[in-house]
Amino acid sequence: MLPDDSNEETLTMAVTTALLESQTPITPEAARNDRIRTRVIAAAHASRDAASAVSGAFDANGLFTLRAREGEWVSVAPTLEIKLLRQDLHSRSYLLRMHPGARVPPHQHVDVEEECYVLEGEARIGDLRLTQGDFHLAPRGVPHDWLCSDSGALLLLRADNQARFLATN
Repeated sequence: MLPDDSNEETLTMAVTTALLESQTPITPEAARNDRIRTRVIAAAHASRDAASAVSGAFDANGLFTLRAREGEWVSVAPTLEIKLLRQDLHSRSYLLRMHPGARVPPHQHVDVEEECYVLEGEARIGDLRLTQGDFHLAPRGVPHDWLCSDSGALLLLRADNQARFLATN
């Protein structure tokens, strides 16, 4: 059961996560699997080349720079926005903008530790208060409590690509 002050978006996220995690993986036949893999790799290369051509993000040495005015803020809930900075097979780095009243349900990270640095504002993880300049590490596999911000915050996070949201009481 969710706390009384939880919003509908949190419930939707928890239900969606539970539904997705309950699905049985499907393994396609080997030939089809190879065709899919080839298309995905080609699309990834095309995407990288297109990003490079449009924004000049990759230099001649293969180094990547994302300017403050580049990238896209994506709304993931009414009070949460993310801006992806970098992603690989196991982890991603991103900015998380928490508007006043934002809440992220308890979760844990399976593949990598979650690193969080507060750039602006104030956030809470359970009873732990984090302010500008604070760093927080959630070790792999260790659940952490609700992430909330009453006044708003901007966080820099590095985490695995799929957090596991936990049942809340």
